[in-house]
Amino acid sequence: MKRATSTLLATAALVTGCGGSGDKAPDQEQVTTAVTDFAHAFGKGDGKKACALLTDAARNAFVTRIASLVGTRDCAQAIAKLPGLAGPNVTGPFQTATVSKVTVTGDNATAVLTAAGHSAQVTLQKSDGDWLLTHVPGTSR
Repeated sequence: MKRATSTLLATAALVTGCGGSGDKAPDQEQVTTAVTDFAHAFGKGDGKKACALLTDAARNAFVTRIASLVGTRDCAQAIAKLPGLAGPNVTGPFQTATVSKVTVTGDNATAVLTAAGHSAQVTLQKSDGDWLLTHVPGTSR
């Protein structure tokens, strides 16, 4: 009985030590997820999700750049309008975009985003434990 209890406790310790609900994935995985989630949301016109993955400065710069085109300074609304304005050939490829070459240095990271055969380097910053893009890929900084 004592041996069974010891084995059970050891197993429980291993399970809780490996990926418990409060654990976050390694930074490289978090960066990959942030860039992929942004690209897919952007491609689908899911402005709420896409804008949540941008730093405040990135949201402001993006909206300033496209406000006259989309008729709004609200980031989520602007991204929601893009598929209708730009067309599926422009935004659609972002729905299947891939991420590679992730490099993390402290609270900064870079990754390469590839959509429809075109690649762009993306930069991110860690803010309050979350990785956020510092600009919208394909727009000037």
